[in-house]
Order: sequence, then C-alpha cells, then structure tokens
Amino acid sequence: YRSDRAAQVAAGALRHAELVVLVDDGNTAEIAGGLEDIARHDRVRLVRMEVNRGKGTAVAAGVELALASAADAVIVLDADGQHPPELIPRFLAAAEHREVMIGDRPRGEVMPLRRRLANAVSTWALRLVVRRRLRDSQNGMRLFRASALRDVPPPPGRYEAETRHLKALIRGGREIAWVPMPAVYAGEESSFRAVADTLRVVRAVLAPAAPRPATSARGVLAQWLPRIA
Repeated sequence: YRSDRAAQVAAGALRHAELVVLVDDGNTAEIAGGLEDIARHDRVRLVRMEVNRGKGTAVAAGVELALASAADAVIVLDADGQHPPELIPRFLAAAEHREVMIGDRPRGEVMPLRRRLANAVSTWALRLVVRRRLRDSQNGMRLFRASALRDVPPPPGRYEAETRHLKALIRGGREIAWVPMPAVYAGEESSFRAVADTLRVVRAVLAPAAPRPATSARGVLAQWLPRIA
C-alpha cells in the first residue's frame, strides 16, 4: 500500500521463491498500474482490493492464494523495502526446525522512536498474556509452514491482525524461531499510526481467546496439552 518499491522487492523475492503474490490494498491508479507491469511475470500473481482494507486483510488474501497454489511455506514481506528479500534463505534455514519464523530487529536508533515505543509496549503486553518470552513481536517479516497456516489461518484486520495471529499460533502450541535481521528505515512513509494502531494491537493482545471446539482426539490434545504444560 502506497509503496513505489514493490517491483524491486518482487524481483528480489523471485530469486528465492517459486511464486510471488502481490496484494494491491487499494492503491492509487499510478501505483496500481506499476503493479500490473510486475504481474506480467509468469511467477507473479496479483490480488486486488477495491479499497484499502488493512495489512491483516491483505496478508490473509495473499496467503489464501498461495495455499491454493500448493505452497509448502509462505513468507510475508512488506513492499516498502523494510524486509530485504536476500534474507529469505536465512528464514528457510530456520524453517527446518520450526513452523513459524519471525524476524528479530535490533531496537537501536535506526528504528524511529515512536515505532520503538509501540514495539516495546505491544511485545511486553503479549509476553504477559501468553507467558512466553518474545522478541520482536511486531516484525512483519514472517515465514510460515503451510501446515501452521491451515491450522491457524491469518485473521483479517489492520496491523493488530499480526498480533492476533501470533497469539493464536502460540496458544495453539506452535514454537517460534527468531531470525536476526537488520532494522531498515530509509525514509519510507509508514501507514502505521503510532497511537491508534498501538491501541488496536494492545486490544488484540488483551482480548480473551475464543476456544475452538475440538471434535477429535488429536484436536483435544492440541487444545489442552499446551495449557497443561
């Protein structure tokens, strides 16, 4: 959304992925036209939202298409260049031992102050709720094995959807691998609203989980073993 770097990110991702799914989350006509050019590549698919519906909804739409294309795993990257495609092999290596891989950025001066504060508040609150040591809970560069996405699909929404998804994955017993990566902020315009979106994330963290009914022995074990542990 509102990024003119999508072509560069897509080209980098194509060097490491069999399929690249671009999600146009209600862009301007100029940017939408640029995405059409990228989508002419035979290994690129384009999903269009008629209006801006938020990052969570965009990610969910992209994941749905990727899984329908028989993907073994899906890695999510922002189109603004914050998530370097050359790091994809590092995430793939971590995927040998885990179902969920999330990037871990240093909280130094490179990251804008408001983003550092939002990240710290959100991660601290999520740690308390799931009782698990977490690192960079707001990092959007994430790789999921298809099995994890089918069992715990990403929910719709805006930036808070990533937190809701991570919380559901942890409560579902998924182990998280943290992949070191740099913090990249090159002056791009962010759609993240420091106050409004941080409040959305905190509400998502504190919202009670709605237990899903388990109808099989495997489902009962998956639901209760993490709680017993």
